[in-house]
Parts: sequence; structure tokens; C-alpha cells
Amino acid sequence: MYYTFLIIFMYLDIIALIIYIFYRIIDGWISLSLNVRREQNELLAKLIEVLERENVSCFWISEGNMELN
Repeated sequence: MYYTFLIIFMYLDIIALIIYIFYRIIDGWISLSLNVRREQNELLAKLIEVLERENVSCFWISEGNMELN
């Protein structure tokens, strides 16, 4: 009887470990994605700041070429 509880407990531990591993993998992917998005937003803000400082109003794409206005 003691061994039955031990085996059931062992199976539950293995299932919990597998769930935890999948949780950590998915959490890592989400953290990486959020960090990349945050870095892109910071770089975009710096680009906008530089363009505003240089008095470049807008980029227009005309016939495949970029023109400054």
C-alpha cells in the first residue's frame, strides 16, 4: 500500500516537472519577445528624435524612390 502511494506521487511529480519545464520555456519566449519589442520601441523613439532635431519633416515614397520634403 505504501508503494502504491509512492508510485502515484512519483507520477504526479513527473507530470508537475513537465508542466513546469513547458511553463519556463514559454515564459522565456514571451520575455524575449517583450525585450525585443521594448528595444525596437526605444530605437524608434531615438530615430524620431534625430529626425525632428534635423528638421526632416517627412519621407515620401514616390515611384520607388525616397524623397525628402
